[in-house]
Amino acid sequence: MSSGTTAMPDPCPFCPPTFSAHTLWENDCYRIIADQYPRCTGHLLIISKPHYPCHMHAPSHHMTEFEAAQQHARRFLYDVFGKASFMENGNIHQEVRHAHLHSVPITLLLPEFWLDEGLVQSISDWPAVRQQYEKAGHYTYIETGAGR
Repeated sequence: MSSGTTAMPDPCPFCPPTFSAHTLWENDCYRIIADQYPRCTGHLLIISKPHYPCHMHAPSHHMTEFEAAQQHARRFLYDVFGKASFMENGNIHQEVRHAHLHSVPITLLLPEFWLDEGLVQSISDWPAVRQQYEKAGHYTYIETGAGR
């Protein structure tokens, strides 16, 4: 896994120099924006400032800032809407190949048989996601009020 940024063959919608005008919150490595094509009211994106294909492609020392960004989005969604869920297709089935975690004010319900049959696994934190990414080269992250 490389810790450097990855070049995009076509212009990336999250990389233009004027993009910061759309920022709702930011730290050194991440920013939160309102999704330009929201699936629902309150749909936010947590995107990396450097161009990475997915959040787990970022250097591990960025995790503290990534978790701070996610916590900020989580707090906002709970304060305003009373619920929050997060989703990312890490390096697989991405419409935009730039790290972006969807943050939405809904409660996602996953079928229990997905866990029972091993189709999904419960995890405790982002380092567990990174382990999956390093092993398989991709991941799908889903967080609901019931867990990750």
